Amino acid sequence: MQKLTSTRRVRELLEKHNLKPRKNWGQNFLVDENILVKIVDAAELSKDDRVLEIGPGLGVLTMSLAERAAEVIAVEIDQGLFSILEQNLADFKNVKLVQGDVRKLDLSRLCRESWGEKDFVIVANLPYYLTTPFIFQVLKESTVALKRALFMVQREVAQRMVALPGSSNYGTLSILCRYYTEPEYLFNVPQNVFFPRPAVESAVVRLVIRQPKLDVGDQSLFWELIKGVFQMRRKTVLKGLLHIFPLSRETGEEILTRAGIPPQLRPEKLSIEQFAKLSRILYNLRG
Repeated sequence: MQKLTSTRRVRELLEKHNLKPRKNWGQNFLVDENILVKIVDAAELSKDDRVLEIGPGLGVLTMSLAERAAEVIAVEIDQGLFSILEQNLADFKNVKLVQGDVRKLDLSRLCRESWGEKDFVIVANLPYYLTTPFIFQVLKESTVALKRALFMVQREVAQRMVALPGSSNYGTLSILCRYYTEPEYLFNVPQNVFFPRPAVESAVVRLVIRQPKLDVGDQSLFWELIKGVFQMRRKTVLKGLLHIFPLSRETGEEILTRAGIPPQLRPEKLSIEQFAKLSRILYNLRG
C-alpha cells in the first residue's frame, strides 16, 4: 500500500470511514514525504531495533518504522483510527497494534511482555496536552531497556526540553530531560506539512537515555524540590524553599549558603548540579 503523504488521500480515507480530525486529541496528520524521511532517519534504527510508537494516526510513520526495525508496537487512543490502522497495516507482520490511552497503560509491562528485557526505542508524535506528563512518565518510570526516544512536539515544548540555565524556557522539563538523557533539538517542522494545519510549529527532539550522573540524595525529594521552586519561578530560591519545606528563614538561608547558592537567585538561574547539591543537603538534614 502506498504511503498516505498527501492531503487529498488523507481526506478521502477519513471521509470513507466517516471520521474527522479531533482537535481535543491533537490529530494532525503528516502529509509530507520529506519530513517523514527526516523523522525516520532521526530515529537511527537498525534491523535489530524494537520500536514503541505512540500516536500512529493512519499508520504513515508506522509503515516506515516497520520497514527499518525488527518489530513495532503502535499505541492509538482513537477507536476509529485504530480500525483504519488494522486495515492499512495488515501486511506488516512485525507490527503489533494496541488500542488504548497511554496515560492509563503500563507501557513498561507492555514492552516486557513482547520483548522481555531487550532494549527499545520510543517514537512519538505528541499532542500538547500529553507531552509533559508523558515524558515525565516515560523517563521517571523507564527501565534500562529504553535506550532512545524521538519526540515530535510543539516547538515551544521542544525549546523547554533542551533549555539551559538562564533561559526563560528553562524549568522542570529541562532538568528532567538533562537528568535522565542527552537531549538534542534536531529540526523544526512547519505547519503546512500537516492536515489539518495546526496553529503552531512543531519540532523534533531526540533523547538518548543514560543513567543519571548526579547524586541527588533522594529522587522523590529532588523532584519535589524542582517542581516546587519552578511553580514559584518568579520568586527567589529562598522563598520557594520555605514554601515547599517547613523551614525557618534562618535555616533556609543556611542551607543555601552551604550549597553555594545566593538566596536572592531565581530558580531559572540554577544549574542542575546546584539543584542536586541542594537536594543532597536537604536529604541529609531529614536524616
